[in-house]
Amino acid sequence: MTKLCECGCGEPAPISKNNWKARGYVAGQPMRFVAGHQNRNRTWSNEHRIKFTASMTGHDVSESTRAKISQAHKIKGIRPPSDAKSMLGRSRELSPTWKGGISYTNGRKCIYKPNHPRAHTNGYVYEHILIAEEMLGRPLAVGEVVHHIDGDIKNNEQQNLHVFKSQAEHLKHHKDAGDIV
Repeated sequence: MTKLCECGCGEPAPISKNNWKARGYVAGQPMRFVAGHQNRNRTWSNEHRIKFTASMTGHDVSESTRAKISQAHKIKGIRPPSDAKSMLGRSRELSPTWKGGISYTNGRKCIYKPNHPRAHTNGYVYEHILIAEEMLGRPLAVGEVVHHIDGDIKNNEQQNLHVFKSQAEHLKHHKDAGDIV
């Protein structure tokens, strides 16, 4: 017995392996939707959206619950939006979590320079790029790669940095050095 997904996609609905009375599924019979299609084409009326939003605002949350939510967000890599309540009306510098425009990404030190051409979406640039540009007296050209001579990505001293014209040249250096087989 074949039945199509009720979302209108035209895909055949899977066969239920178990009885699920709450959803009306019977083992061996087609289900109503393909997995993930149950919310397609569903729109909320403004009235429903307003009621839902009102029901979710103004709830007091205990400190232990806040800690649990915060820990879960850290594990999942979820960050609060830039307009989060804690930041309303504050600049980055006035935020209690501001660390002077220094952060670490992939073990590399980053400096806050939002207008830099190589800035990440969060406004930070790898420190070794800034130091290499300072050494050269110009911005790095497109394709140029900064190499750490001693292999320590945390050592951003000028004498430890070398700029290659391309990633291919950089890889050739590592092959010649025996770092890559």
